[in-house]
This record gives sequence, C-alpha cells and structure tokens, in this order.
Amino acid sequence: MNDRLTQENAYNDKDNWRYRRKSDGMELQPHWHTHYEILLIYSGDFRVFSGGKILTGRAPCAILYRPFTLHGMSVSPTGIYERSMINFSISDVALFSDKLLSMSFMGELPLLIVPLNENQTCKLDDLFGAIFANLWDFTENRLYIALIIYQIYRAAENQGLLRVGVLQRQYISNVLQFLSENLSETLRLESTAAYFGVGRTKLNSDLRAVTGMTFKEYLTELRMTKAKELMEECGSVTCAALECGYNSESNFIAAYRRRWGCTPGENRRK
Repeated sequence: MNDRLTQENAYNDKDNWRYRRKSDGMELQPHWHTHYEILLIYSGDFRVFSGGKILTGRAPCAILYRPFTLHGMSVSPTGIYERSMINFSISDVALFSDKLLSMSFMGELPLLIVPLNENQTCKLDDLFGAIFANLWDFTENRLYIALIIYQIYRAAENQGLLRVGVLQRQYISNVLQFLSENLSETLRLESTAAYFGVGRTKLNSDLRAVTGMTFKEYLTELRMTKAKELMEECGSVTCAALECGYNSESNFIAAYRRRWGCTPGENRRK
C-alpha cells in the first residue's frame, strides 16, 4: 500500500496519487507490477487490455488487478475519465479475514471489473477519501482497504461475476510471480512445469486459460515490457538484454523490434 512510498516520492508523484484525478486521451502500454491495484472509476468509458483480450467498461465501476498480471488501459482522445487509485499487498491486510483477503475469491481471474450502483460508489468513495485524508496512517488505512475489498467482493458476488471451481489453476498466480522474478534466467516450459510439479501441457494450457497467452508468448511479453522500461531508464542495450534473459544483443534487438516496431536505439532517440 502507500507505506511502500516515501513521503518525497508521494509528493513528486502527487498527480498519480491525487484523489479523484481526471485523465483524457490516455493510453497505458501493457505493464505489470508486484502489488494489487484498485481503481474506482466515477465517470467515462475506457478499454482494458489483459489476457490477450480487450475489455470495455463504463463508469461507475471498480477494477481490481492481481499482481504480476500484464494489463493496460486507454481512453479515447476525446474522452475523459475520472478515478481514484490505491495499491496494496496481501501483507497490508494480513490481520483481517484470511478467507476474504487471501483474494481467493478471484479464482484464476487476472482482474475484476465490477459495475457499481450509486450507493455502492458513494460507500467506496468515502473509504477512498478516508485513506487520502490521512495518507500516512498505515494502521487505519489497512482497515479501510479491507473494507474496500469487502465491498467490491460483495458487489461482484451479487452480480455473479466470481467463478467457481477453478482452484486447480490458482497456482498460475505463483507461476506469474516466478517468471517475473527470474526474467534474467533461462526459463523453459519444461523446467518451469517440473518446478511447480505439473506437466508441460497442463502448465501451457492453464497459463493460456488465465492470461490468453502461451508460456512462450507470455514470457516474451514480460521480457519486452521490462526491456522497454529499462531502456527508458538507463538506455543500455547490454544491461537490458542481460536483465531480460538474452545472452545475445542481436537477439534482444530483433525481439525488441518485433514487439515495439523499432530498435532500442530508435526508441531512445524518440
């Protein structure tokens, strides 16, 4: 949650964390992060990219993203949407109900888009407002986050949005974390399947069911997303190639061009 931010970072990034921020013509490239993310969207239409699919949404609604899930979001150049956002980890809410806050209610879902009525939106807005009113009271804010998750859970359950009987694929969330934390290593379908005690065919099938991509496709997308971030931060092709698991710069550059439509050098010059 916000306790992972220093006060200086929160100040420098105040536009991103500001309560009820308005955005127009926005398009976020697919990315992933190590925390859960909740968006409360008050107004506007949008598109979410995740699991190889494009999902459309309309306010008011809440969006809950699982960690290590590739996702992106866009609003039309003429559109405006208004939202609040918080990030949190399981450890932030570990003192509360394990059944609810283990997030097992999401099953295999990489994200939840939950339509809200006016009353539900007002309740969640009050909880978001309480967090932003006292950003650094971490103990109290953990309680507010637990209440936010509970409200979203109940709204999703009442609308029949939660899947049942998908426990056999819940290990995929651990696979996604494993891949994201080991991008610099040589990762293969066979060895990863063996590490998690499943067959290669099952792993590939389960991963595709959850993310919309095969093992190879998902791993490549993770690496290219990370590569773009690294190139924007440091600009070193050698460092980016090694951190993303490429032993050859030429292979890295070729993969980068296929994914982003330009070489790392061309992207840097832009």
